[in-house]
Amino acid sequence: MHASFPLTAERGRIRAVVAALCAGVAMAAVAVVAPPSAHAAFTVGHCEGAPIEGQGSSAQKEAQLEFWSTTVFHSAEGCGASAPHVEYKGNGSGCGIASIGGAASSVECVGLTKAESEIPGTRSSVTRYAGSDAPLTVTQQLAADAAGGTKPGVIHQIPVASFAVAIIVHFPNGCKLKDPGTEPAANGKNSANGDTSTGGPNDPPGGETGDKASTETLRVHITAEEMETIWDGTSQTWGDIVPQEEFGNALLTEREGCANTPVIRIVRFDGSGTTFNFKAYLSLLPHAPSGLWTEAPVAGDNAVWPFNSEKKKPNPVNGSKECVEAVHICTAAAEGGGPLTEAVEHTNGSIGYADLATSRKHGFFMAKETNDHTYWIPMQTINPEKGDEVGVGYAEPSEVATSNLVSSPEGANCTDADYRGFPTEGADPTLGDWEKSIATGSTASAIKNEPVHAYPICGLTYDFAWDDDAPVYGESQLEQEKARTVKDYLESVESTKGQFQLALHDYGTLPLSIVHIAQAGVKAIDWHKSEGSGKGPEEVVKPPEVKTTTGPTVTTTVVTPPSNAFSVAGTKIKGKSVVLSLVLPGAGKVQIKAVGGGVTVANVTASVGGGQGTVTLPISSAAQKKLAKVKGHKLSVKITVTFTPTGGTAASKTKTITITQAAIAPKKKGKKKG
Repeated sequence: MHASFPLTAERGRIRAVVAALCAGVAMAAVAVVAPPSAHAAFTVGHCEGAPIEGQGSSAQKEAQLEFWSTTVFHSAEGCGASAPHVEYKGNGSGCGIASIGGAASSVECVGLTKAESEIPGTRSSVTRYAGSDAPLTVTQQLAADAAGGTKPGVIHQIPVASFAVAIIVHFPNGCKLKDPGTEPAANGKNSANGDTSTGGPNDPPGGETGDKASTETLRVHITAEEMETIWDGTSQTWGDIVPQEEFGNALLTEREGCANTPVIRIVRFDGSGTTFNFKAYLSLLPHAPSGLWTEAPVAGDNAVWPFNSEKKKPNPVNGSKECVEAVHICTAAAEGGGPLTEAVEHTNGSIGYADLATSRKHGFFMAKETNDHTYWIPMQTINPEKGDEVGVGYAEPSEVATSNLVSSPEGANCTDADYRGFPTEGADPTLGDWEKSIATGSTASAIKNEPVHAYPICGLTYDFAWDDDAPVYGESQLEQEKARTVKDYLESVESTKGQFQLALHDYGTLPLSIVHIAQAGVKAIDWHKSEGSGKGPEEVVKPPEVKTTTGPTVTTTVVTPPSNAFSVAGTKIKGKSVVLSLVLPGAGKVQIKAVGGGVTVANVTASVGGGQGTVTLPISSAAQKKLAKVKGHKLSVKITVTFTPTGGTAASKTKTITITQAAIAPKKKGKKKG
């Protein structure tokens, strides 16, 4: 199929208009938008900006408030003692995404009324940068960019740290774990209780943790398989985790009471990036039902959980912050990780999840000699490289194994997390598609190390910032000063000191490859890049650069052609369409042809503006018929993308993807209950 598109220019941005959709004709829509070519720059000097406010990720809260906006930004790596004030509200990733207009929020966010929070594309009036522990989906990114709105912008997704999601428990009150003995053998052999449901000397290899019955710091262990059973909604008691005879209480009635205590799940009240990463981990677990756990966007079914054979958002805890629901699952009382930890603290027999920094701040380390019942637990390793293989070893969320015994932060165990799915191509990957980026699971090499540094529930956390604030918030001097501070502040976050401090405060330092991507994205941020910014519709096409050199006898004119260096930042199947993320150096034409199984899957040509954006290619009926017939209902598709810049020569790139019948088949709608 060939499709051409009428184009309209809007504030230096190009957007495709597909009028034929109204007639029910399936067409491929191309909307490639980008930062305008730089025609202006900051006139406000480095560190001479105005105070700014940010909001979002609760996992970032301690980093933002404890060292980034204080000691780092006020140091030589930042702006020194006179650095502008940076305020941050850690009200959850849902508010971070909502504040830039990416998606609706389940709670009221700073600078947005409740009604405004529920409308995607509405930006906060005060937020100038936002945090999230989940990347933007393509849909959220387009909504944030507001390509069809009156104030279009281009958002950078800038990874700023890694973090561990700690599994926190309130072990049943009055219950004790049997002393595991003194034998060093793994898997409980020759130990007093004979199994690995408790820590101590019978821990599988993973490093000395300091867990001892004698100091009342013995912690429960929960296998990966048991974790899946707990969270998929199957009713569980603590006796399913620790056999009744393995409780250390003297009286039989006490042991029975401990074993019969229900396991109560506490989940986030709001749309949460921590939930996003925790559900990504749950999707790796053995026997996880197909489709139950997904790497769901924060605005999707993020706050929905399974129980009693259905999926819905649980009720909040009561006024005493305790969950007394018969279904044994509740949300926290308010948004953020802090209220979740408070609910676990007040609910006997509960289990929840929060980032490591928040967990420690709210007392989920082990206090010696106090029979402490609220603490985080080690988790079994998982290796995505080997089909999500579960290891025998347990790993701590903290970098130092004995860190569970101290109140001061010592770093997250995420150095060897399995970072994958993030874009690397193009001049600026922070403008690419980060939707599939994740850090759950650990690499095979990390699992082999002794002690094991392979905690399986880590995540990336991001700050979102506009490439150019002028078309988004207006061209006033105050707005330029705020934009200047955003750039200066993020430069300090990505500096050596900004990253080094992470390892001292219950966070993980990013891999250098990701740090370099982030630094390049921050460097690209500038002010009033387009001459047409704020002055009405105008498309500016930069002519080829002409250089003239004069010799003794001859003058040579060299014409530098426009760049044709483009990249395909990502490919995915969405419904019955193939979605490509492209990064183009400038305006021109793009032709995309996809073939597989001897049939044309899609074919489109269109004129486009430069920059980052997406191309949606409906899968042809011929390809769908072919897919239904081929063995295994799988079709390998080769996609050829050819970009020809205006006044330049063509360049091509190819990508191969696999389309499955299951991926494009519409989901069956359940019957409505009467």
